[in-house]
Amino acid sequence: MPADRRNRIVGLAVLFAGVVAVAAAVVVSRAVRQDELARTDGRLRSELTRSVGVLDELAPAARRRAVRLAGAADVQRALADRDESALRRIAAGAPGVAFEIDGDSVGARVGALAVSAAVVSGQGEIGRVLVDVPVAAVQARSAFDQGDRLVAGRVGPLDPSPSTRSIDGEKYRTVSTAGGTARLTALAPYEPLAEAVDERRRRVALAALVSFAAFVVLAFLAVRRTRREGLHRWSDVPPGPDRRRSREAAELVGNALAAGHDLQALLPVILDSAVTITGAVGARLVADGNELVRAGAVDGGGPPLTIPLAAGPASEGLLVLHPPPGKSFDDASMQLAEWLAGRASIALQNAHLHRVTQQLASTDELTQLANRRQFDEALAAEVLRAERFRDPVAVVVADLDNFKEINDRYGHEVGDLVLRAFANVIRANVREVDLAARYGGEEFTVLLPATDAEGGRQLAERLRVAAGDVCVDSGGSGMVTVRSSFGVASFPAEPTAAALMRAADRALYRAKAAGKDTVVLAAREEAKAQ
Repeated sequence: MPADRRNRIVGLAVLFAGVVAVAAAVVVSRAVRQDELARTDGRLRSELTRSVGVLDELAPAARRRAVRLAGAADVQRALADRDESALRRIAAGAPGVAFEIDGDSVGARVGALAVSAAVVSGQGEIGRVLVDVPVAAVQARSAFDQGDRLVAGRVGPLDPSPSTRSIDGEKYRTVSTAGGTARLTALAPYEPLAEAVDERRRRVALAALVSFAAFVVLAFLAVRRTRREGLHRWSDVPPGPDRRRSREAAELVGNALAAGHDLQALLPVILDSAVTITGAVGARLVADGNELVRAGAVDGGGPPLTIPLAAGPASEGLLVLHPPPGKSFDDASMQLAEWLAGRASIALQNAHLHRVTQQLASTDELTQLANRRQFDEALAAEVLRAERFRDPVAVVVADLDNFKEINDRYGHEVGDLVLRAFANVIRANVREVDLAARYGGEEFTVLLPATDAEGGRQLAERLRVAAGDVCVDSGGSGMVTVRSSFGVASFPAEPTAAALMRAADRALYRAKAAGKDTVVLAAREEAKAQ
């Protein structure tokens, strides 16, 4: 083959590799942003769930206090007389208390979480007593991550879906409650999230650059080798089978590259190519001593030709070619086989890199469980399947108890060990068909196809007991025990994927409110069981 034609082919191959690397980097870069948003949303969602629980714990005491004040004679007299001075004196001696007359507030300033009690005379309501439930107190007891905060009242549109909003000139990621007596919103500063996205994108870009550079280096080395061995002088090959074999090699390798990043599609194409261009009767691809795929007949015949693959899904990859009975491979066939092996190794390396980048986009880095994005997609698909075949589906939501205290006392490294340990407990107890995910922060989820609420409850109970037996070495500060709370919901009692998650979350909150380290079924399921 003339040098200029060979150089054009090499140049096109390098260009193809560059386009593939750039496309993969763009796709994974977008997935990285969605994954980081999902992580942040999951953390905020968990914090918000705890906040709702804390508010429900604090509100009754505030309401009782408001009722007592509403029944006090001096309060009733001051409200009846519209005596604002007396009301201010009473409020000054009762922190967090204010009064309302004709829509105007008198006394201490109260927030959006204040509860009230009406003061009624014979003519009707004459005023109200307001007792504050401070947002700061709710946040402090809800174990917010550093930098996150809780606000009460309306923040932006009345939409509970996670969103990015500007508040007082600062950009935040927000998650709000859908309704209730008081609207709560959990906020996370957007800047750290953006920095995390940028850092992961830089790593993806570096991986793509390294892959492309490896391709270029291997192409350069292949050209040098063909020059040294004289294989590039295809014009010296006389017309006949060898010339046809060379042309077929180029076409088949082009087909292998066109197979894209599907490893299962690449392997048979590579073997079929090897059999065709070398005249072998059979071929095998072996990695780490295990046969991955074979083509043709591999029994009988002469000694096989074994060629190491320089790259691919395993470090000890081998291309094994079997000659026809009574024959052996000539020099031209061996050179073509080596030439093909070099290109096959590049294709396999690209497929392996693509698979790794796809896994990074759908896997939680710390625990190696599925991430929220993959879980949500799987849940939506499973509910659609269950609707069609009338199967049950259960969802288990788990949250580590007192996890913020573990981080504060022992440090985030120990906290990460606890998260990994809990992930291992889940892995050891779920079925192959189940999907376990780290949903965000210290919250985990398990999708259980073809499982009803009772089956989900039984799994949650096994996980709770197994986690309780785990102790994590803090490295000098004692052993850390793992405790967890669980909420369970199921389809078709909850008719949609979103309803399933909401019901499981509410059950999880009830488990927390009941003292933690327990399992609670969604309300509808409990009603059925009674």
